[in-house]
Amino acid sequence: MADDDIALQPLTPDEIAELDAAYEPFPSFDEWPQDSPTVISWRESCKKFSEVAQRADEDAVNRAREIALRAAAFDTGAIEGLYSTNRGLTFTVAEQSALWEQKVEAQGSDALALFEAQLRAFELVLDHVTDSVPEVTQAWIRRIHEEITAPQETYLVHTSVGTQKQALPRGEYKSHPNHVRTSDGGVHAYAPVASTQSEMERFISELEKPEFRAASPIIQASFVHYAFVAIHPFADGNGRVARALASVFTYRFASVPLLILNDERDRYFESLASADQGQSQAFVDFMGKAAKDAVELAWDNLETALAPQPEQIIDRFDELNRVDPTSQERNEVALELARWVRTTAGEMVEGMGGESVHLDVEPEIGNWNSPPSNYREIPGTGTKGINITATTIMPDKFQLNCRVDFFVSDDPRVQGSFLMSVKDDPSSLALDLEELWPKMSAISQNRVENFIRRTLGVLLKNIQDEVLERQKP
Repeated sequence: MADDDIALQPLTPDEIAELDAAYEPFPSFDEWPQDSPTVISWRESCKKFSEVAQRADEDAVNRAREIALRAAAFDTGAIEGLYSTNRGLTFTVAEQSALWEQKVEAQGSDALALFEAQLRAFELVLDHVTDSVPEVTQAWIRRIHEEITAPQETYLVHTSVGTQKQALPRGEYKSHPNHVRTSDGGVHAYAPVASTQSEMERFISELEKPEFRAASPIIQASFVHYAFVAIHPFADGNGRVARALASVFTYRFASVPLLILNDERDRYFESLASADQGQSQAFVDFMGKAAKDAVELAWDNLETALAPQPEQIIDRFDELNRVDPTSQERNEVALELARWVRTTAGEMVEGMGGESVHLDVEPEIGNWNSPPSNYREIPGTGTKGINITATTIMPDKFQLNCRVDFFVSDDPRVQGSFLMSVKDDPSSLALDLEELWPKMSAISQNRVENFIRRTLGVLLKNIQDEVLERQKP
């Protein structure tokens, strides 16, 4: 049975009348296959998922089920040709991986809105199962249709003057025939407009039979899906509604929907076509596989979430094998920092000197300040610190300098293994070992640059104050 994915081609009034007469009402549930090998394998998958779920917390279980839900909701639109997808995109959306929304929007301007509407419809199914609406009713089905087609404004309709685009009546049964001419030139008949209400009433009554209520969820889901699309009660969106509606019954047992992925599209329509020919078992078996696929996807994601995570183990290995640098290695890190500070300070003052003041940076051999507690000097010539000099040129030559000392600590308990302090000023900057080793971080570089800038600002303010004081009468 072809569905809304096939573009409507014009049908003449005579053809429409013939198709109305050719409609074959969907079979009663008594005539539907009552078993399938997939029922057993599906139940085994459900049991396997339940056993794993007992070892997991509620959030992990819900997350695994949500992945199956999102995959089903996304591909239900792709099956109808509303947008394109592939395995990678489907699971990017299902797992909400990075940039998933942008990747969906790339499939069409309304692709994201369609997916979100389909997701809300599947969530309504879940609410139906878990909350206060125990029965499937016509009103509830119309609500599902209204939700799932919310982003759609128009649809193609057969009229006496040909195929036209008209406003889509959401949540309302069809008012125009929606028979289709298939891609191979054939035609397919759905319920006539005049019979739609009575066929939907018969559909609901079949769901109320004791035999239906006692059947396996796989048998229930396959019958509901087939009967619903045989009627095709809505102007558009019948396939999406059918898949959401059929998921009621798998949700009741396993809390996951049917999962029909777009790459199963051909097999899906072939099995529906077989059911149209009276060979319904193929469709029942296909639906059983779709139900099993959903549970297996949820199980697989939950099992993976509970397993040791490779990234975490690698990080832990790095921690276990990380050896703090020796005193000599700390010296080398400190020397590299000192060189970087001197270069950076020099570059910063190069462009700052105006006509009246000159700035200069020179390395210092000795320390002016004694090392603070738990710190020591950095060994080596020219590594003790930097001396920044500000010299006024006008109106009188005058000079002030500022000294920045470098210190290092070997004590792992000290926060800030490397220290830069300014003589006669409370300003200082402490950097942790991991900020500098094995590589200086961008944030640390920014912190050092800001520290130098603050130091220069204080120095220039001091020399300005001194010049002003000297100019007083």
